[in-house]
Amino acid sequence: MSEARVKFYTPLKEKIGQSDMIVVGYDGTEVLNNLRTELGPVRAQGLFGEDGEIKRQYLLVHNERTVGIEEFKQSKIQKGDTVRFVLPIAGG
Repeated sequence: MSEARVKFYTPLKEKIGQSDMIVVGYDGTEVLNNLRTELGPVRAQGLFGEDGEIKRQYLLVHNERTVGIEEFKQSKIQKGDTVRFVLPIAGG
């Protein structure tokens, strides 16, 4: 089984209570399901919506590449992969 290091940045880091964790899974779908389980219902609320999907305000970065959630779900995970959840920055 493969594993990915999942990283969380502010403000998500404060909601979850940690900056990163290792999550196992063969593909992105399994990583997200295992992540939700490992976080538990209270901490998962910071990242997952009521529908069980990643909240739309977060960008998912898989191995330094921004990808859509559906694309990530179909991605095969290899040991050493990195998954980051970040809020897009807007300025003016």
